Amino acid sequence: MGETKVVLDTSVIICGLIGKGNSNEILKLIFKDKLKPVISAEIFNEYVRVFYYEKLSGIRFKAMIFLDKLYDKAIVIKPKETFSICRDLADDKFINAVYASKTQCLITLDDDLLRLRDKDKRFYVKGHKFWILKPSEFIKIFC
Repeated sequence: MGETKVVLDTSVIICGLIGKGNSNEILKLIFKDKLKPVISAEIFNEYVRVFYYEKLSGIRFKAMIFLDKLYDKAIVIKPKETFSICRDLADDKFINAVYASKTQCLITLDDDLLRLRDKDKRFYVKGHKFWILKPSEFIKIFC
């Protein structure tokens, strides 16, 4: 597979740290240097913030160690151009990161982001075409 650049929605990070399913496999691929995560400060801040929710407090320590290692593996970008595309405007940061880095895939479990894709599971922003995939779909297509 080589090292594929991806943007990960926060839902994938949470599920990957809690469970053993496809989201967890995505996180393992990062640490096997098969995937290269792309993040912005806004995305990383959200990753950190969600683990301060009471319902996730049980894995907070594990999450902070993981996020520190993830940051070291990531390509950190600062989008110069931003878009208002998503129904939930908080999700635009993921589209902005994909566009700025010309990443080929956004991996998510978020229904609002998944609704953006066409029948081929693709989305276009200003001439940049990329996949929007669930973790299971990513593994089936790319692994």
